[in-house]
Amino acid sequence: MPTDRPITRRNLLQGLAIAGLSFPLGWLAGAFTTRESHGDHPAASGTGKHIVAAQPGQPLFPDKLTPLKLAWLSGAYCVAPVPLAKELGIFRKYNLDVELLGYDFHTPEFLASPANGESDAAVTMLHNWLFAINDGVKARIITSIHGGCVRILGSSAAGVTDLHSLRGKTLPTGVGKMAALSRAVFSVILLNNGIDPELDVDWLPLEDNEQEQALRDGRIHALVGLDPPLYVTQKNNPDLVEIASNQTGPMAGRVCCVAAAGEHLWRDNPLAASALVLALNEASEYAQQHPDEAARIFAANSKFSLEDVEGSQRGLDFHSHHHQISSLRENVSLYVRDFQKVGSLPADLDIDEFVARSYVDIKTHS
Repeated sequence: MPTDRPITRRNLLQGLAIAGLSFPLGWLAGAFTTRESHGDHPAASGTGKHIVAAQPGQPLFPDKLTPLKLAWLSGAYCVAPVPLAKELGIFRKYNLDVELLGYDFHTPEFLASPANGESDAAVTMLHNWLFAINDGVKARIITSIHGGCVRILGSSAAGVTDLHSLRGKTLPTGVGKMAALSRAVFSVILLNNGIDPELDVDWLPLEDNEQEQALRDGRIHALVGLDPPLYVTQKNNPDLVEIASNQTGPMAGRVCCVAAAGEHLWRDNPLAASALVLALNEASEYAQQHPDEAARIFAANSKFSLEDVEGSQRGLDFHSHHHQISSLRENVSLYVRDFQKVGSLPADLDIDEFVARSYVDIKTHS
């Protein structure tokens, strides 16, 4: 089990090396100047949100952890590393005193929280951030959490047993503010598997709580969603079979859920942002290596039973994605292109410019 260890210049460098991050030595040297050099800066007294700098080799905040608010979705097992990092002291190991803000769903309020100061960072699916940032939310992706977590279930009773049998069938899309999001996710998976989401399938707007009954009534023939909710639905409807996910076929190996930070964290306090990245990366690895413990901790912090959480673990990959830091920008670019193809992002969007304001490499601020 991880143990508490305050940030020091040595262990931060070691952690960054493990995570595949490298900071310029001059930048690190500046980050570890003496307390006196900060004079009466609010952080120097521990009252501000910045990490107090210390002499080289000495722990930062030896007597006070750095406060940080992290928003997360308590209804999605794929972000289990978040409560795990809290319970096992991984955040504390990196001198972070993290307050978890639990949300049931990725509402507009959730997505706006890092930008308006309600949180310092938030964890959800990468595509949620792309739409939010395109709508004006000032947040940037700083690290990934895991590979694909979105699954498509087909009704075998309706003859849907693989992706190609979806042609001519009816699929659900959300209503209200979330309609475009749910349809976009479904569409990208279809598009990447050779199915035209506009010509090959029909769409029926439904609230989330209406979709299971619509499936039973034969008005729709497949579902898309996250576990544990989708696992529970599958358990209650034995004719449902998994036919694809955003981790199969052409989408295999892509990043899915990520952490995004507000400007006050990634720009104004990059050392705290890097500490958060390291903590989340370590927690993801721990969840991969200790699935039973990850399930127990998530179940204790959610409304789902341990049995349903354990059933949701199949195929979920917390390993390695966050080490491929150079590929995170590429993942962002790939998703932007996908969402342009299905009409969910403007066709004339400047991809390079959009990626630049959607993602930040915290070691270079680029």
